[in-house]
Amino acid sequence: MKKFFYVASAFTLLAFFWFDLSTAAQDADPEAQQVEIRAAVLAHMRLGSGHYIVHCRRAFGGCEARARRMADLFVRAGHDHDVDPGLLVAIALRESGGNPDAVGQRGELGLMQLHPESRAGRLAARLCDESPRECPAILVDGAARVLRASIDRCETVERGLAMYNGGRCDSEHGAVYARSVLARLERIRNAS
Repeated sequence: MKKFFYVASAFTLLAFFWFDLSTAAQDADPEAQQVEIRAAVLAHMRLGSGHYIVHCRRAFGGCEARARRMADLFVRAGHDHDVDPGLLVAIALRESGGNPDAVGQRGELGLMQLHPESRAGRLAARLCDESPRECPAILVDGAARVLRASIDRCETVERGLAMYNGGRCDSEHGAVYARSVLARLERIRNAS
């Protein structure tokens, strides 16, 4: 009987958490979300000494301008694909540390580290070759599209994150990744 109670409790908690994430993306004011996301990105990029990390200092217009552009991308993609923009920020900070120029060990691209062998990654790489100035927007939009499809297919945010990372809803490595992203999302929300 206790096992059933724990399973039901965990399922109920996950269902409430998923409901909270999906409705937060729809209910929030886009301008307020941009301010919150900009603050979270800047807080992540600021070192203990008060200076900003190198890739941010080299950005056109500095760290404030980069954070403003990134916040706009996350909010727009989140609203276009019905995904919490804070969740997109948490993924970007987990994947690339907020560096839009990051390239992973296996060729993953940009902020969201889309894999170039995936369908979304191939499309994003082709579009980025055609218009390099729009590449961060293309990658964030592609990642939001993939994440939305993963959440729809796997039925929960946590399992959708596992699929986004590992290609399967029930991947153990993906579950660790999902917990990491959701913990980062919680830290982002608590910081603002």
